[in-house]
Amino acid sequence: MNEIRCNAFVCGFQCLEQAEVNCKYCRLHEYEFGPSQVDPPAKPKKESDGKPAFDILFSTPIHKVAAVFTYGAQKYEERLQWRKALDLPNDERLEYIEKLMAAALRHIKEQFDDNACQEKLDKESKLPHLACAVADLMMALDLLDEG
Repeated sequence: MNEIRCNAFVCGFQCLEQAEVNCKYCRLHEYEFGPSQVDPPAKPKKESDGKPAFDILFSTPIHKVAAVFTYGAQKYEERLQWRKALDLPNDERLEYIEKLMAAALRHIKEQFDDNACQEKLDKESKLPHLACAVADLMMALDLLDEG
């Protein structure tokens, strides 16, 4: 019996050159040997119901928001500096969260003041207003989740 390597390079198994024994993991040899007697294995299942769909997030907006966080880390000379608010009493933490939300609303207002459908940049950071707003809201959400 001559053994030949499966050309698919998917199954990695030796396929015997016999009509009654086909590759169990691919159907590449069907035209040579007839229909396979063994179905290919089922695809592995991965339950994703109810889980966040990170695969539908767009990379460009994520990069813009990351640029805002990078700018903030340089400006305040510390990464994650807003998380210091977690150590504040609840009323002071809430006040800080309200400031973040107010800043987000100011950025949103700046973006849509002239009814323009083009991206407007923050004067200080030179980054998109909406990315700044998203960053402010993410920080507020982080403090709410952790609080």
